[in-house]
Amino acid sequence: MKSESEFNEIKIRHAALIYLLDFVIFFILVSYIVKLYGEISNTYINILCLIATALALFMFLYKIKPSIKKISLLYIDFKNKIDMKEIIYVSMFFIFLNIGGANVITDIIYLISPAFANGFIKDSVLTVNSIIDYVICFIILVVLAPIVDEITFRYILFKRLSKRFNVYVGLIVSAVIFSAINICPEIFGNFALGIVNCILYVKYENILMPILVYAIYNFVDMFFIKSLIGFNYTILTMNINTIILSLIIGLLLFFVGVQFLVKYTSKNRIYLKGSFR
Repeated sequence: MKSESEFNEIKIRHAALIYLLDFVIFFILVSYIVKLYGEISNTYINILCLIATALALFMFLYKIKPSIKKISLLYIDFKNKIDMKEIIYVSMFFIFLNIGGANVITDIIYLISPAFANGFIKDSVLTVNSIIDYVICFIILVVLAPIVDEITFRYILFKRLSKRFNVYVGLIVSAVIFSAINICPEIFGNFALGIVNCILYVKYENILMPILVYAIYNFVDMFFIKSLIGFNYTILTMNINTIILSLIIGLLLFFVGVQFLVKYTSKNRIYLKGSFR
């Protein structure tokens, strides 16, 4: 990556140690608050997640050792290469995959066990019950997480696995792990995001490109979807007709998203050949 040639490399084991240290600090803080107050609120959990994510970013930046000059050059390169039509195109089929895939997974699970489906939808470390929670989660998901995750999965994992084995191993493994740690109804959208962001990374040779796409991806989810649903989660109840209708809509959106994804990857796979050599 020409635009990143002056940044320090980070080994996978060092990234794993950063996450381990971050988790230990998070666990200690949670345990301390529970011991002090007997319980911990969702808002406190969100605040601790904000601290943990910011701390992980700080540790990664410390290892990479960016300077103002290096960041400026990276941004100039990003500004000269960015294609907003492509960014909008990619974001649109993520929305189709996200909504469609989430509907299909939720409907199928609901047919098997309504209680498990509700738990699957609600089960998240970040919980939004108030405006304060929303602002904290927005900062984490739209500002901090795209930087931390793209450094982890594209700059470190994808790049190092591609150099060690080949670019296709790096792409698949990094995308699978990325989607696996984000187990939720949007898992298909997360997997697609992992695939496309790897392509964007090698195509433009600039980590800011996948960071932007990831930020837009989370922005749409937070601003439109979560804002429309509201702060308080309500139990999902559906009859067979509602399930069938939701499943049909979900399958249509999902297959449209998959077609977009296949077309995009086929068109841009040329950039994967010869990368990281």
